[in-house]
Amino acid sequence: MTNPLITGRDLQSLVQPVAAVPSTSITSNAAGTYSAVTGLTIDRATIQSNGGIAQQITNAMPLGCLFILQYDLSIAAAKSFGATSVKVEHSNNGTAWASLYDINNTTTVSPPSTWPTAAQALLIETNAGTAAATIHGSVMFEADVKSANRYIRLDVTPTLTSTGTIDTASFYGVAVLHGFSEVLPTQL
Repeated sequence: MTNPLITGRDLQSLVQPVAAVPSTSITSNAAGTYSAVTGLTIDRATIQSNGGIAQQITNAMPLGCLFILQYDLSIAAAKSFGATSVKVEHSNNGTAWASLYDINNTTTVSPPSTWPTAAQALLIETNAGTAAATIHGSVMFEADVKSANRYIRLDVTPTLTSTGTIDTASFYGVAVLHGFSEVLPTQL
């Protein structure tokens, strides 16, 4: 008898990447205020692959999710890119949302210890150089979604510390779903 959790194949049978945060660009402004970016709805019961091969996976609820925020910056020396708010939300119906984790710890459930602290998230990346620079990077937010409702999303409120209109940030997010209740079919 074979163990269904040992596939002997590849990582694709254990994880499923899906789009999580829409591509967004911001430019620094004098007020230093930026709008929240609402994450894309991820249906944990019916996962639609976003890769080159369209695949729908049903009845394999993931128990964990690694959100990866990828960013490209053009920022002045000693200026930073960060987030004033990062939340994982969940919903029964995909329309009424509640916080599952909140980096500002305004919910009853604190973020996992693997998350950056609120102070670290506020300064995700700083240009430590003496001149303007283009910087590429990523930050991860691990979420235990065993107790989450069917739908989840990652909401981010970005910020730039420059008060001129010279700094720009572009970012998007991916969710790597894992810990499925059954082994996923591999993509061919």
